Amino acid sequence: MVTRMVFGFLVAAFGLVSVASAADQLSAQEIRDFMLGSTMSGILVETNERWYECVAPSGDTVYNIEGHISTGFVEISESGETCFTYPRPQTTSQSCFFVEMKDGKKVFVAVDSKLQFRVDSVSPGFEQCPTSAPVS
Repeated sequence: MVTRMVFGFLVAAFGLVSVASAADQLSAQEIRDFMLGSTMSGILVETNERWYECVAPSGDTVYNIEGHISTGFVEISESGETCFTYPRPQTTSQSCFFVEMKDGKKVFVAVDSKLQFRVDSVSPGFEQCPTSAPVS
């Protein structure tokens, strides 16, 4: 009887945690709506490095973190997993994230490392995205 009660408590407790996490995670459509055709900027929470990313309506991207610039593309799965791919001559890097709301801000949380890229501003437009200017 005690074992069942403890098991039931654990299921209920973990179920509540799961529901709370799901409520904070943005859906694929919410991500598309705010990200495609916009310029985002913010900080890498763990290191305080400044970044920005311009995302065309097609998903093409220009990413700049502390003056290091990469071009690539983003894909958003129906589960909301958001993967940025940056092709390079020798190798291709891909980073996948879920987007959550934390303290009223959107945060890209890396699937593998849990690094957090906080979005401090989002503005519409991709056309004026600088490809060589440092982050200010």
